[in-house]
Amino acid sequence: MSRMKKKCTYHQYDFEDVYGKEWKVSPLPVSRDGQLNIEDCYDSSVLGEETAAERVDRRMKALASCRIMLQRIISGDYVESNIYPVYLNRKDVPRAEKYRTSRETQKRLNQKNRQKKYIRIINTNFRAGDLIVTLTYKDGEYPSLDRARKDIKNYLAAIGRYRRKQGMTPLKYIYVIEYVDGSTNKVRIHHHLIMSAMDRDVAESKWTKGRVESKYADPDDDFGLEGFARYICKLESNGRHLIQHSRNLKKPIVRENVTKLTRKKMRDLVLAGDDMGPMMEKIFQGSCRYIDSKTYISDLTGGFYIYSRLKKKEVKTMETKTASDKANAKADSNLKPVKIYIDMDWKGSLKKGNATYSVVLETMFKGRTYTAVHHGEVVNTTQNRAILHISRIALSHLRGRFNLEIHAASGYLAGGFNLCRFQSAAEREYQNTKNADLIDKLLKAAAGHAIRVVPEQHHAYTDWMRKEREKGQQGERNQEWEKTIDDKR
Repeated sequence: MSRMKKKCTYHQYDFEDVYGKEWKVSPLPVSRDGQLNIEDCYDSSVLGEETAAERVDRRMKALASCRIMLQRIISGDYVESNIYPVYLNRKDVPRAEKYRTSRETQKRLNQKNRQKKYIRIINTNFRAGDLIVTLTYKDGEYPSLDRARKDIKNYLAAIGRYRRKQGMTPLKYIYVIEYVDGSTNKVRIHHHLIMSAMDRDVAESKWTKGRVESKYADPDDDFGLEGFARYICKLESNGRHLIQHSRNLKKPIVRENVTKLTRKKMRDLVLAGDDMGPMMEKIFQGSCRYIDSKTYISDLTGGFYIYSRLKKKEVKTMETKTASDKANAKADSNLKPVKIYIDMDWKGSLKKGNATYSVVLETMFKGRTYTAVHHGEVVNTTQNRAILHISRIALSHLRGRFNLEIHAASGYLAGGFNLCRFQSAAEREYQNTKNADLIDKLLKAAAGHAIRVVPEQHHAYTDWMRKEREKGQQGERNQEWEKTIDDKR
């Protein structure tokens, strides 16, 4: 009988606490307070020459028997890397001295950890196109803190009900209540939140207590939505944390590996200093772009702790391209612009009803504007299926490939194209996807076009479209009127 191989257990420890001093390749001989420390004593002005490599080697030799841990924290498109030693023997694990921190020091540490937590959560769950909203109250009508909590919960419940009725994905959100204590029981109060993408006009209409400011999230190219996360972490009062979030938020992914890196690799990274970017990108096999890093040392043990930040590169799918495909790809930047305006009247319940609609296609040629008009009706359907029907019909009138800008009052359509949710559903073979049959038809009609959706309730042709539909309903329908029965619903 073969003996089972015993699995090695590497003892973890608070490496950020142990390695608390930032490493400099060429430290100053005298510290800010005028005192020499251990590292300073090896400067050439004190005990003669010692190269940077010799200083790094001295610290690596002082390291007990260990492996080098590569820990990756993946928050959506953003990756943090922690490289530090881990030990097989418990007696070798370094332990930072326990000392009593002051109240202010502990407060700053808690704030730092809270910021890290919410930066990771927000970058994991939210991206470009999601909504950042500020909700305020009318002057003189500021509620108590308990009442404000109920107000924000009622608002989010209304948003959630709307999304369910529209067949949209479950609502994700994080909010914070900001206020300044007053001399009475009333407080000057408002709310900041970030939530899943949807129609801005609908999101604003659900708040009736005062003014609403909303905008689409626009993440920083290097740090994502870190700025918003840091801002909401500052908004607290009397030590009470007022940040709340939905239960369906995903947690950042943590992956650990003790076989990928060696002591030599750690040494090379430390010696590279600010130029370690190409080496870090190679460790991640070219899948990430290097942003920045910091290296830390400890007075308790040898070795180093390296913290780095990276961002995932855009994934390019491998496809077999014909000569015509390559020619089309080259011409993408020169596609002719076309605007599509859609307006729809809905009659019936949210689950079943009829939609009368109008579509205007607008393009420019030699300085003149040309339009094509189409009116129609979709019966026995839902609102989301209706907008899918209408969009497919609009695209079917086009011949060739265009740079399309679709104006329609539909957060569902905007999320489908702007956030690539329709394409993601197709790549999953429409598993558990509502309206899969129509999404598939729409994607086929959209193939080759560059598409962006502008979600708006009122556009340049809205009033004219409604007058034309009224004429059609009064028996003056023309040849552009079409009726569609949604019999596959």
